[in-house]
Amino acid sequence: MVRIRLILVVAVVALLLPLVAAQGSEIAPQGAPAPAQEDEFVFGLIMVGPHDDRGWSQAHYEAGLYIEENVPGTRMVWVDRINAADNPDRPLDVVVEDLVEQGAQLIIANSDEYKNDVNAVAPAYPDVVFLHVSGDAVLTAPRRRTSPT
Repeated sequence: MVRIRLILVVAVVALLLPLVAAQGSEIAPQGAPAPAQEDEFVFGLIMVGPHDDRGWSQAHYEAGLYIEENVPGTRMVWVDRINAADNPDRPLDVVVEDLVEQGAQLIIANSDEYKNDVNAVAPAYPDVVFLHVSGDAVLTAPRRRTSPT
């Protein structure tokens, strides 16, 4: 069940992010009751800029809100302004640890700046899925096999 929810969340993020970014509108809350803790799927969002920057980070933040409001049993935990200028003393591994402690099962990092740190920290959390939204890793990462041959 958790794996299906994870796939659904990743698919919704991938499909809705450009739509939410293009509209740039606020999403009205739906007032749905909070799901039970054991049924919850928590996804973390690490943003390079402010969550209300009217651009890249806000598009990711609004997409996360949309998922929370429209995919039952999901909850977003997030942190913004994770960059060398705004938070030079807050490395990505500490941010990831905080998100995992809050229950994140999927962590989305939205900057090319995070590529090396995501690759370094991900092996420490084998039960957490990491999605690096920006960068060239898709072009340079080794192909992975799903079954031995």
